[in-house]
Amino acid sequence: MSTVLPLPKQFLIAKTLPAELDNWKSYSLLDWSIAASDELPVISINSADAPVHGFLLGWVIRHGALLTDGTHLELGNPLDPEFLDSLCGRYILLIARNGQTFARTDAGALLPLVYSARFKAAGSTPTALGILQPLAPDTEIQECFRIGERFGWLAFGLTPYKDIMRLLPNHELSLETGQVRRFWPETAEEIAPLLPRGRVPQAKTHLIADRVAENAEAVIKAGRGIVHLTAGYDSRMVVAATAKYRNQCFYETVTMAAKGGAPDLDTHIAAAISRKLDLNHEFIEFVDTRPEEIDAWLKRTGYCVYDHVTNLAATAERYDRHYHALTGTCGEVGRAYYWGDGIETRETVDPGLLIDRLGMPSIPAIRAGAEQWLRELPVTGGSTLWDLAYIEQRLGCWAGPSVFGHNVSYPSLSPFNNSIIYRMMLSLPEDYRQSQQFARDFIGYLWPELLGFPFNRAIGLAKRHYLKSEITALLPPAALSLLKGLRKKLKS
Repeated sequence: MSTVLPLPKQFLIAKTLPAELDNWKSYSLLDWSIAASDELPVISINSADAPVHGFLLGWVIRHGALLTDGTHLELGNPLDPEFLDSLCGRYILLIARNGQTFARTDAGALLPLVYSARFKAAGSTPTALGILQPLAPDTEIQECFRIGERFGWLAFGLTPYKDIMRLLPNHELSLETGQVRRFWPETAEEIAPLLPRGRVPQAKTHLIADRVAENAEAVIKAGRGIVHLTAGYDSRMVVAATAKYRNQCFYETVTMAAKGGAPDLDTHIAAAISRKLDLNHEFIEFVDTRPEEIDAWLKRTGYCVYDHVTNLAATAERYDRHYHALTGTCGEVGRAYYWGDGIETRETVDPGLLIDRLGMPSIPAIRAGAEQWLRELPVTGGSTLWDLAYIEQRLGCWAGPSVFGHNVSYPSLSPFNNSIIYRMMLSLPEDYRQSQQFARDFIGYLWPELLGFPFNRAIGLAKRHYLKSEITALLPPAALSLLKGLRKKLKS
């Protein structure tokens, strides 16, 4: 066995694992061996009928509690919808069924799993699979994306290596056969119909907010809550979810202020909020990430993603508070992330449009992935298609691989990352989400004082220092969507 660097919080699954995996915990499920690094919690699923139904690998929030390493859950059926819908966090579910072992990710695949049907193995990253045997680079993908040289990430479950694929959210992998099937949604009828346009479904928003708050409170009650505070909607929603436990939370903002100039917008807004609401808040100075730190980040993530988050590696490590941070990642599901230009009203979507919207290059591997993903969806267009693209492609292929990048004690957790929360957000009216009224109602229900501060805009006379954000705020949604697409193309 040989590996380039330590792989904290990672795991491997194979028929036979190297004996040299020092300090990794070992388990078995049917005839599969499971190895998990010491930092990764492992929760067993038991029942009266069988010694072990399976395992949960990772950080699991359930019924208002953050489960700890070694927890045993007594269940009749680990695929019971009520059980699956109760789970939040970052985790992999391994289950034994009909003599086979299957794997599923959390609702957004925020704890990722990659697999090789050819080698009959699965793991957290391609780098982890490289412990078992050398990896064969996919030169077309590597030369096109040039991860590490420019920003980018790989959609449709692709990795930079041959015979290694990523398991997408809402899909199940048979470890024996290497076959993958979609388990939700299998039919269009499974997706809750949208409420009529113009109707304000505040009752459903309050249900979503209560669930998000319960998940956030589970993390806070297990230790001190660390909460990111920025000028945006998603972080504000998470801050709102901590209202009941605000005195047990520590709020922080990475400041990128230029010397002698105006503070960045996040700093400007966070300062006003923390001062007015008397939060336990701290600004942390951005730390330049050295090339060798970026290289280590890329190796830990398997060279599958590289963006502005990578450049926060040194900052995250220096200010590691040795506990989970609560993040607004996944909240965009309720905010029409990929909509705009009327794209959400199209009855059919072709692979070229999907690829362009995701900001991907149109190479054969990407086009084939787009065609397969569209072919297997139970819908051909509409807003639901773009919401599923966000969950399965953006979260599963961008946010998931990033979790191993920062060399910190614990990963961030999103209190939104739950299947029921996603389904409820998808069922809200289109205009309600696109206008950001969902986010405002969510915040107003949990912590109304937070609505006294603008989103992504400056306050009062300070607006003259932030002309870019002011101009952006005046643009119609179609123009914003066009600008977003242009930025993605320029980056690529």
